[in-house]
Parts: sequence; structure tokens; C-alpha cells
Amino acid sequence: VTRIQKSNRVRALMLARYVQYLESFAIELERILKPGANAFVTFGTSHIAGIKVDLAQIFARLACEHSLAHIATLIDTIPSRGMITVRHSSARTISDERVVWLRRL
Repeated sequence: VTRIQKSNRVRALMLARYVQYLESFAIELERILKPGANAFVTFGTSHIAGIKVDLAQIFARLACEHSLAHIATLIDTIPSRGMITVRHSSARTISDERVVWLRRL
């Protein structure tokens, strides 16, 4: 967040709020999953203010703070092959997606 804040304070604030949301989502997963149950959460490639941010890794760390075990993060590259891999004109190409596999302890 500090590097992003130097480049773009508004984007840094957006990231901080999104990380708060991810933590509340982890808390909700802890609440609704039965012990031993699995959850799979998908994240796309993220760049904020030109800096790559691994939201999957951030979410996995937050989940571990809330009775969820990080089993693995699966990474799948996305070949363009005519698929739409850019969301809007200011977005970068989505080169991969990451699936965070969690298990409720």
C-alpha cells in the first residue's frame, strides 16, 4: 500500500478498503463453513497504480487469521486466443487467475 500511496493516494485508499472487505469475507467464511469444509475463491491478476498486487496471497494470509487453513493457491494462465482478457481501456491484460483453496479448521 505504501508504494501505491506514493503513486496514487486514491488507489491506495481503494486497496485498503478492498483488503478490509477481504477480511470481512474471510470472517464470513469462518462463520458459515462447517469444520473440514472447503472453499475456493478466484482472483484475477491485479495492478493498482501500475504496481502488481497479489490479492490471492493477501486473502490467504487474512483467512489463516480466522480459523481457515490455506491448502494451496492454484494458478491458471489465461491464453488470449481471441478471449476478452482486458476489462476496460485503462485495465491491463489478465494473464492468469489464482484460485485460493481454504479449509475450515
